Amino acid sequence: MTSFAFILGVLPLVIAEGRGAEMRRTLGTAVFAGMIGVTLFGIFLNAGLLLGWCAAAHRRNRRTNPRSAPTPRDAARGPVGPVAQRPGRATMQALPVG
Repeated sequence: MTSFAFILGVLPLVIAEGRGAEMRRTLGTAVFAGMIGVTLFGIFLNAGLLLGWCAAAHRRNRRTNPRSAPTPRDAARGPVGPVAQRPGRATMQALPVG
């Protein structure tokens, strides 16, 4: 949020007119483009690093404990095998009316 506020704060330098506008516009364009690039780079780099670290931790846990918890992708598929057939699992069933 701070980055975007800074980028919008530099916008008047990018669209400057009048005396000295050449210098202000040049400086504003460089800062504006640099901040956009660095902000996008930071957003995607942080997400990529987090995914990489989580994948590495998951691989390490699977090697040390083969029966470790499922990944989020496995959990999204729902229970399969003996777990799905265990009695007492929470399921949605229609109740009789009347």
